Parts: sequence; C-alpha cells; structure tokens
Amino acid sequence: MQYPDTRTYQENAYGSLAMFFSPQTTGDTFREFVAIVAEALPTDISVEEYYTSFAKPQMTEVIKDYKEISNENITIDGVAAKKIVYE
Repeated sequence: MQYPDTRTYQENAYGSLAMFFSPQTTGDTFREFVAIVAEALPTDISVEEYYTSFAKPQMTEVIKDYKEISNENITIDGVAAKKIVYE
C-alpha cells in the first residue's frame, strides 16, 4: 500500500490492522488518521446488519461528536465490506 511520506504508519493500533496518521501540527487537538479494521462476522448476519446493530452504535458512543460523512458497501477481494468516512 502506498501512502504519502508525511504520514506515519502503525500496525495493530487501537484495534485496527493498520493506521495511517497525519502529521501533528502546532495547535492540533486531534491527529487525523485512516484506519483499516477487519472483523469476522457470524454467517447469519450481513455486513449492513452488523454495521447498523453493532458498529455504528459503538462508534457513536466512543467517538465524541461522531458525524458520518459517507457510508458505502464495497467488495475487497470478493468479500463484502463497508467503507465509512466520519469525523
């Protein structure tokens, strides 16, 4: 995976497979990041059901002022996945 030289990369950070952090600048109170997270789901639940019932409620509880920007169903190597952009 390619990413800008200005980003730092860390594996197994905060429960994700990998995180890419933006540089922290003077006055920043938050360091922006992109995270890659994977979870094996039970066979009787869809990605959408998991997101609606478990993932989104957890994110709204843990992340202060959670605001979803976009949410789309995607496929990665033939496996159903979800791409969520939030702030």
